[in-house]
Amino acid sequence: MIALVQFSCIMEIQEIDVKSIKISDFIVDYDQELNELFFQVSTEAEYDTIVDVQVQMLANNPSMEMVFTLNDSAKSGDLIAMNGIFSGNFSLEEALLFREYQINAIVQNNSGEEITKLIIFNIEEEFSPEVVEIKFWKKYADGSGYFFDPAITEFQVNDDEISYLDIQVEIKDLNGLEDIKSIRYQINVEGMSAEDSCEYVSELGFQNYVQWYLDFQSQTDSTFIFDINNSYLPEPGIIIKSLASCGRTGVSIFRFIVSDYFHDPISIEIPLAFIKCGDNLWDCNVEGESGYCIEECPE
Repeated sequence: MIALVQFSCIMEIQEIDVKSIKISDFIVDYDQELNELFFQVSTEAEYDTIVDVQVQMLANNPSMEMVFTLNDSAKSGDLIAMNGIFSGNFSLEEALLFREYQINAIVQNNSGEEITKLIIFNIEEEFSPEVVEIKFWKKYADGSGYFFDPAITEFQVNDDEISYLDIQVEIKDLNGLEDIKSIRYQINVEGMSAEDSCEYVSELGFQNYVQWYLDFQSQTDSTFIFDINNSYLPEPGIIIKSLASCGRTGVSIFRFIVSDYFHDPISIEIPLAFIKCGDNLWDCNVEGESGYCIEECPE
């Protein structure tokens, strides 16, 4: 995966008062994977011709200086010739250190006049995101429900009332929320079945749909919380049909895929068992659930 990661902020601009030429934009990108620098300087010249555009890159501790010459001739990263936008793509022999750099664009016209524009550019180490926790809830239409751990507890499918499955994924990413590209999920339902009268045939393999993604919901001091509810799937979550409406029981496998803008995606698979009243597995101690399975939870 190739990603251009830009960490920069303009701290100061230095310009000589030259009215005939102007720097209207200055872009810097560093691809850590390919170890390539890209510069683009957009210029405006009223009367004079731009004859030279260079970029000077400086850093301290240890000291470093590099100078790059940009072009406006549709070469080496420049897309359109002679449009006043000077660009350059440069491969480096050694990776740049994680630190602050002063990057100065220098534009000169045919009269020998110069203008400059300075950017303070930070290169940060890229950390892979970590999945801290994945939480599961059984919920109802009014938002009530309870949290459960699928490693030790099954999802209890009601005989007659629809319920919902809500899921949250908690992510730690030291590069911040903006570094997380997406969190998606897939579901394998090969182990699911329904009553014979429902004529249900389970699909093979992991199912994957565009709508199956988690939206950012909130954050803690060090993590970010994403929820399965999004613009396609409103609260309270995935509809779990009742058995009377051909709801299914068995085991589904949920695969969660976390992607950022630099590392390969990471995935975690969690099996989730769906049971019905009469399987002798119903948890009668969960508040409100005993009423859905009188057979196993006599008063």
